[in-house]
Amino acid sequence: TKVPILCGDCHPDPYSDYIRSVHWKKGNPETICIDCHGTHNITPVKNPNSKAHRSLVCGTCHMGPKENFDVGPHKAGLEKIGALACASCHSNHNVQPPTIALMEDQCAACHATDTPAFTMGQRIKSRFTALQDTLSLAEAEIGRATTLGLNTRRAEQSLQNAHAGLAQTRLIWHNLNEDAIHTTAKRATQSANNARAQVAELLNAQRLRRIGLSIAWAVILVNVVFLYLKHRRLESEED
Repeated sequence: TKVPILCGDCHPDPYSDYIRSVHWKKGNPETICIDCHGTHNITPVKNPNSKAHRSLVCGTCHMGPKENFDVGPHKAGLEKIGALACASCHSNHNVQPPTIALMEDQCAACHATDTPAFTMGQRIKSRFTALQDTLSLAEAEIGRATTLGLNTRRAEQSLQNAHAGLAQTRLIWHNLNEDAIHTTAKRATQSANNARAQVAELLNAQRLRRIGLSIAWAVILVNVVFLYLKHRRLESEED
């Protein structure tokens, strides 16, 4: 924590942004200034020899996104105009969790809303939104079943698979291969729907057990009443 504070003495604006970012971790940073800029070999980021040149240093820690970015259309496009790579969408010092809304704003910064590129982004957004909505439903239904004391282990495993699929889809997002994004999102959605179906089976089985118990208690009650009435009749006959 001392290094960012020291750097902030001379670079207050980057420091102010940094401590609001995901990298600061509320005072428990996982990444600090020298990880991206170097130590004694620091050079201006516009210098091609700079460790942080064009923000490609992000790939040191975020290898999956970087590998996908390298095979997508943004790499060549941003390189052609000399723009930052990762930081063009994610910012540099004030990096925030990449929500759909945040990324949509970044898309609109470069692509007019009536262009094929922006339209494709909207299709990808719809797939992500649908997947996340299904995940939210599955999580809520598993939570409800858990509070009822049901064994949701199978459903939780399916939900984990769905979250893994979402993570994979987010990686592929960086290469903008729409078919691949659709395939992984569909697979993750299926896992989430499996979780929901498994919870539904548990709830249905519980409902049937309750119906069965109700019927059993009703039969027992009828028999008790029958035996009581028979006992009263026998007593009457004896009298």
